[in-house]
Amino acid sequence: MRSIDKNKVGLYLKLGRILSQFVGVGSYFGSRTFDWIKLERNEALYRAVLVRSFDEGDEYSNAVMTFSTVNELEGEDDFFEGTEEELVQWLETKFGFGLDGFCMPDDLNAIYADLVSKGKLGYHLDIKND
Repeated sequence: MRSIDKNKVGLYLKLGRILSQFVGVGSYFGSRTFDWIKLERNEALYRAVLVRSFDEGDEYSNAVMTFSTVNELEGEDDFFEGTEEELVQWLETKFGFGLDGFCMPDDLNAIYADLVSKGKLGYHLDIKND
């Protein structure tokens, strides 16, 4: 996975690209989630959305962008919209990071696959051996 230099994040967004950053493994009513930030820019404002994808993959199926999300069920997203300075402050306060570590959304697949290989994610964890 290749992180985008924090000084180039604004340029990527200005060019209309969407960026992402892995936040952590979470849970939603007993189901594991792969949590990540979706970052984009509208006009002069930045928009960051916390996406909580359900753990629906395995070592062969790791396309995080195709997984169902908590956001689809609840209809509400934890998000922020504002200037770059305000965005950095929100990210640092809420998640403990700024603009460091953002990547292209497809790079999330490699992060997910790594977590599956380490036994932290994968729908196979729910299958009981009888």
